[in-house]
Amino acid sequence: MPNDDPSSDRTSRPAAVDFIDNRLPKYHPAFMNSTSHYDTEVEKYVPNTQIAVSTDNSGAISLSNSSEPLDYGVPSPRPNWTNIEALKCWNDLFPAALNRLISTSPEPSGRSKSEYSIRQGKNDWNAVYNALENAKAKYEQSNKVAGMLRKTGENIAPVAQALKIASNMDPGSPYSTPVLGAVNIFLDAVKTAANVRQQVLEEFNDIIPKIYDIEFFLVTFPEDQHISSASLDLTVSILLAIEQTIGFFISNRFVRGVKAMGMGASYETDLLKSLNTIKAKSKALLEEAEKSQMHKFDRHSQRMEQGQQQVLQGQADLLNIVQSLLIDHEKQKKEAREKDNEIQRMHVKLEHSLQTITTLTIQNETLRSISPIQNNMWLPPPHRPTPTYTWYLNQDALRWMIKIPDADLIDISFIHSRKSSLSTKDIAQAEQIVHSQVFRNWIVSPNSAKLMVHWDFQPPKTIAGISPLSLFCSTLTQGLRTKQHMLSVLWFCGRHIDTSEAGEHVGGHSMLASMIDQLLRQHTFDTRSLSSSFSMASLQQNDYNELLNLFDWLVRELPGTMTLFCIVDGVVLFEREEYWERSAPVFLKMVNLSNDPTVPAVVKVLFTSTPGTDMVRGAFEQEDLILEVGNLLKWASAPSEERMSRVLGE
Repeated sequence: MPNDDPSSDRTSRPAAVDFIDNRLPKYHPAFMNSTSHYDTEVEKYVPNTQIAVSTDNSGAISLSNSSEPLDYGVPSPRPNWTNIEALKCWNDLFPAALNRLISTSPEPSGRSKSEYSIRQGKNDWNAVYNALENAKAKYEQSNKVAGMLRKTGENIAPVAQALKIASNMDPGSPYSTPVLGAVNIFLDAVKTAANVRQQVLEEFNDIIPKIYDIEFFLVTFPEDQHISSASLDLTVSILLAIEQTIGFFISNRFVRGVKAMGMGASYETDLLKSLNTIKAKSKALLEEAEKSQMHKFDRHSQRMEQGQQQVLQGQADLLNIVQSLLIDHEKQKKEAREKDNEIQRMHVKLEHSLQTITTLTIQNETLRSISPIQNNMWLPPPHRPTPTYTWYLNQDALRWMIKIPDADLIDISFIHSRKSSLSTKDIAQAEQIVHSQVFRNWIVSPNSAKLMVHWDFQPPKTIAGISPLSLFCSTLTQGLRTKQHMLSVLWFCGRHIDTSEAGEHVGGHSMLASMIDQLLRQHTFDTRSLSSSFSMASLQQNDYNELLNLFDWLVRELPGTMTLFCIVDGVVLFEREEYWERSAPVFLKMVNLSNDPTVPAVVKVLFTSTPGTDMVRGAFEQEDLILEVGNLLKWASAPSEERMSRVLGE
């Protein structure tokens, strides 16, 4: 089992790991309080909080629960239905509810052959609802006196109880007669009928909202059997109540009056019970929806936690990818140096042999001469006077004069803060760059090299001047800077085209100054000769030509054991007319340094751009050094640096 203690067994860790853990945090706070640590058993960086992992035959670590892609799309707004015919889930549920009603409750006697039957020939909600409306219309307009009687009943009903109480208070009153008793019975019946009618009409005003609730819950929880069952129960209750309400509406007025007087409080109990059942079933559906929502939220929380763990694992895996590439690079570079040393040794031996032959020839000529002459000795090399330095300018003072400190670190921090705004699909596509042979040739080659990366085909969305290519360049640079003998200068054109955001640090002039600042920050130079080689006044004024010469001088001062990576993202933005004059010479300088065999250090140039460039591409096109990201193999899953590590490890 991997060791989760980042402080354990430090003596067995590689030197590169000690550099990452102990020295790298002082360069930028982003590397402080790292979320990963180096595990000596698996010899990789792993997250501090490690979830279940599996190891394939190649030794690469993969997440056991990361097969499903993470989708961070914007949620759709809550639907607002206005037409029941548009409710697909409700209309699909309706036939099943009607079949259950038919199988569980007998149809009222004589109803099947009437126009008010909701079972015979009724295949959808509209037909049932029309039958209810027709019955209600018959109830409302049965005769001309109906309205007057209802009005009278409604006016009498509220006072019926008062009259009854008054009669009970004085049994000896002349009003306590059989006539008054009959009146009380009549008033109770009127009140009961009016109350039933009012409750029926009020309850059925809420039918449509309940149907919308059913549709909403079925759409929101399409696979939840509890929601489906509760929705079906509620729908059956609604249909049963409608059937009983139709019976109430179409019954004879005289019969209803007799029933109301005869049954009293028991009048239409089945109908009222059905209405109460609707309330109970609605409440049950709401409770099931609340439970389902809690379950859905719990699953969402688990997926969020999984996504966070994938990010942590990805950060550790990306360091492992870059480490693997750089180890390969160092190996090939070491082999190249050994070959060069062998050639140098052969040259030394050859020179020594030539000197020996020359010496013997001279001695032979001396012995054979008639007059001995003084042996000619090899003249010592001419004395080279020590250069005189006027005054010393240290690197900190030079950085202060340039006045653009740590622009790359600020941009890296900004880009990673906006990572969640970029498309995960596009990020995964950008990561496929490391799988391409042309990229691997570029980064592994022991010699200087250059590469242009375009994204013209189905280009990604850019946000605040950055794209998935920006994130790729940022992550690659962070990995490079964890290695000794590796230097990198980085510039994001998209972050330096708007003065309202970048201030005065826009265009090619600022790009040049920032690259000089990054070199001075990462490497110690002998700056004693600067005052005699450059105009200090011009440097203090940030003179463009003087800075361009200084950049060239600094690169040529790097020793042969160093590799310099020059990475520029968003190159097409600096091809604009307002930036091209100061940007073109800087682009050309980097390309020329990578092509110049007299430069001791290895210089690798990487330009990225979406969309592709029009003018800068000329330096790469003839050598077929342009990589199109849109043509790379597309991955349907979420971005995963672990996949890159596995492929590159092969």
